[in-house]
Amino acid sequence: LELSELTPIQQEIRDSPARFRAARFGRRAGKTHFGLDEALDTMLEGKRVGWFSATYKLLSGEGGAWPYLLSMVPQELIARVSVQDHTLRLVTGGFVEMWAMDRDGARKARGREYEEVVVDEAAHVDDLIGQWDSVMRAFIARTEGRGLFLSTPNGRNDFYELCRRGDDPEYPEWKAFHAPSNASPYFPESEWQELLKAVE
Repeated sequence: LELSELTPIQQEIRDSPARFRAARFGRRAGKTHFGLDEALDTMLEGKRVGWFSATYKLLSGEGGAWPYLLSMVPQELIARVSVQDHTLRLVTGGFVEMWAMDRDGARKARGREYEEVVVDEAAHVDDLIGQWDSVMRAFIARTEGRGLFLSTPNGRNDFYELCRRGDDPEYPEWKAFHAPSNASPYFPESEWQELLKAVE
């Protein structure tokens, strides 16, 4: 398994000692791919990951996190896979369970324990802070695990508030990051310049 070479901002997020990281990415800036790279890195260490996509389409549709994950992992590293349950276990003992937040994923995952929780497109999750504080943080309480929130911005909603926690010294466990679309090596510079012209 060869994980992708990280961009500078992705490496900064990966290296951060903060327990909870909120990363605002521009469109096509590689947030899902980065999240999957981090999840796989955790799994290779034999640890457990809970992945929460904002919608079922983002989880399982074309280009979604689940098919993307399956395309990344060599068959010889897979110990067990359930397409129906969106679970993948590696030969290292590490595994991921993937859930859709618009299908009550947080509640259905009650009782699970993970070393890491990843929320993809977090700005599109209804009542994100309520679900995090009342349900999801418990997933990593006993393991003293980490949380990673990835999203494009979507107004001043709960994800915005989590990013504010990351900039607030009253929340020392949190750290916020920002990566514009052109932070991705896969976003052509010519397209970026055209977008800038369009908003001028």
